[in-house]
Amino acid sequence: MAARSGSADWQAEQRRAFLDAENVAVDLINKDFYKYAAPHIVSAARGEMKPNELLRAFVHYKHVDFYDPAKFGQTYDFLKKWGLTQGLNQHDAFVALG
Repeated sequence: MAARSGSADWQAEQRRAFLDAENVAVDLINKDFYKYAAPHIVSAARGEMKPNELLRAFVHYKHVDFYDPAKFGQTYDFLKKWGLTQGLNQHDAFVALG
């Protein structure tokens, strides 16, 4: 997953706090998956599946990753090529704290 930056008007310290909190949540979920994540995931099954029936091997939570400018450029060029973005932004407008 690419890093989510929260609100566009956040300062760098606010983004860092948001991403740090996300990483803490990832650690909690991975420590006790069936307590924190499984009930929310299987809720979409509307009673047809219980949390303990969800195989942990199919779900993984990980710490925030950051796109470096080169990787961002490759991805953004792909999106532009396929008409999925107008291509009006740069790396620093989307990716913070990299």
